[in-house]
Amino acid sequence: MLSLADQVEKVASVSGKLKSALIYPAMIIVVVIGVIFVMMTMVVPKLLGIFEDTASLPGSTKALIFISYVFVNFWYLIIFFIIFVYF
Repeated sequence: MLSLADQVEKVASVSGKLKSALIYPAMIIVVVIGVIFVMMTMVVPKLLGIFEDTASLPGSTKALIFISYVFVNFWYLIIFFIIFVYF
């Protein structure tokens, strides 16, 4: 019975250490997602006024503009997709 109690204590200790070690990376991921959301919904649309001729832009810039368009106009689908993937 004593070894079982020791094992339970070790598991609880490791579990607590693991949770505390994963808090910082989780917070960083949340902040990065927030920054990406702000960039796609506020910054990129304002920069579109600079580019009158989007036909001459590189493919990566066109992709960024399209992703920003999706974020601004179809944000509710992104939320539904995240909920669908999570559950």
